[in-house]
Amino acid sequence: MTLRRRNLIELYADRIRAELIARMCELILIIVGIRSRPSKNFNYFKETAMKIKLSSPSRSMQPVLLISTCAVALLSTSCSTLVPKQEAMSEEEICTRLDELIKAHPDDFVGYRKNKHVTRRMTIWDATVRFPEADDCQVWEWSSGLYNYFCEWKADDMKSAQADFHRAEGILERCLGPQWTRHKNPTASGGQHTRFIQEGSKTVVSVRYFKDQYWQTVLYLGDRSNLNIPLQ
Repeated sequence: MTLRRRNLIELYADRIRAELIARMCELILIIVGIRSRPSKNFNYFKETAMKIKLSSPSRSMQPVLLISTCAVALLSTSCSTLVPKQEAMSEEEICTRLDELIKAHPDDFVGYRKNKHVTRRMTIWDATVRFPEADDCQVWEWSSGLYNYFCEWKADDMKSAQADFHRAEGILERCLGPQWTRHKNPTASGGQHTRFIQEGSKTVVSVRYFKDQYWQTVLYLGDRSNLNIPLQ
């Protein structure tokens, strides 16, 4: 197994662990009567779990991680919303943002990184800018020294993920223009993957929807070589 493949597997293990902790945290909040239904800000709990301990916790530390995550959530319930609302963006503004991110890739997205989190296999930053309605956007530095910008849209089902994908795909195609070639292929879980590649450039813009623990749509902007690994 290559180092890059192992890094990716370990990263997904961390994300799945955070997902489970977030589900348990929401259930606790419902049981104690703070919430009557699952929160629309589910990703907030998942991000909190990832930030408290990104590396794989020992079995003895798992209850501590759960309590810590829920404690932070409980302290935040006095706010009207856990995640600030994003202002609506026009397609022209989205295209401008995309162009700025593409130009920032050769400089490793220096101006788009905050809140550094170091793990055994990579370094992760929260992105300073997010695409419209994205649940989470980050900048990843792989152990190979390569960087990519990553956004995720979580969906309730395949149909919702498919709608997010087609919307994103259409916007990317219009923003990038004919100088970027589109390549499409199915994913292993029954979704679709579209890559936009420009001749002579190491940067690739990729969007795909797939099912891992849940249906999701993912935007990737970074080095082509990081997309050579088979993904869901």
